[in-house]
Amino acid sequence: MLRTLALALVALAFIAPAHAQGGRLTLAPATPVMTADTTSGTLYYTPYAPGSGNSDLSLSLAGTAGNTLYDVFEGTGGLCLGPAWTDATHRFMPLQRSNGTLVNTENLSCATIGTGTYLGTILTDAAGGTVTVTASYGTARRWGVWNAYNRLETCLEEGEVGNALDYTSAYAYPTWGPEHSNSANNITILVGLAEEPIEVRAFQNVYSLAYYYGSGRNQGYTALAIGWNSTTVPLGIWAGLNAENFITSPNSFAVGGTLYTDHLVPPFAGYGVAYPLESDKSLGATARRVGGQDHNGNNELEAMMIACYRT
Repeated sequence: MLRTLALALVALAFIAPAHAQGGRLTLAPATPVMTADTTSGTLYYTPYAPGSGNSDLSLSLAGTAGNTLYDVFEGTGGLCLGPAWTDATHRFMPLQRSNGTLVNTENLSCATIGTGTYLGTILTDAAGGTVTVTASYGTARRWGVWNAYNRLETCLEEGEVGNALDYTSAYAYPTWGPEHSNSANNITILVGLAEEPIEVRAFQNVYSLAYYYGSGRNQGYTALAIGWNSTTVPLGIWAGLNAENFITSPNSFAVGGTLYTDHLVPPFAGYGVAYPLESDKSLGATARRVGGQDHNGNNELEAMMIACYRT
């Protein structure tokens, strides 16, 4: 009762700090929009919108646990972190609105109860003490900073570079597994508030060859799907390409193309991991995944997964 009364009284007099709502959380000073791979042990709140000032606030991430979510607040004492989230999708400390602004519901090092403006959420790296954003093409993509204000479209592009460009999947349908048997083919998606859905898309170059081998049905089938927090369970509708040969004489029949599938992740708060999944079926036939080049001219393996959302 007393805690509820205290929050109500604070709400009546709450005034957002000067920097709040006009800046963006970032990993580089004076860089509100990050465009390069960055790992940092310091978090910055940098002016972005007109009239939001011209100086950064900074906060050391030393002592933070690995692969852990933290909310970020601005109070009279500058920037500070809230308590670590309970797990990947549940806050330990709930947020509450005060005059329309989300604030803390417990005392923090930079703000008393109800006086710290919620600026966003971060996801620490595996060892703790740092946060990473990956703006380039590659495996294990993540964007470890999410802003409550002034969010901008961010696209993470995932795929292997410089690996074997022609292979047969290790997973026989209906068994599914991670792309190229590599669980590092993934995108970690961080969202602080459950406000918007997220679209994840995957592409894959394939061909299937069915050939006569004496008797029976000749079939080569290859499929592509997206997994969410799973490397074995596909979500929604997956894409497939099939080659079948019923002619009982020496011959072969091949088809090739690009598979495409997507999945719309419902709004959620926390972080989740998207995986490109593959599965093949060969009956006296061959189903292979082949390579090409990405939009930057880099040799990619056989697929690209893209997640675009506002951070």
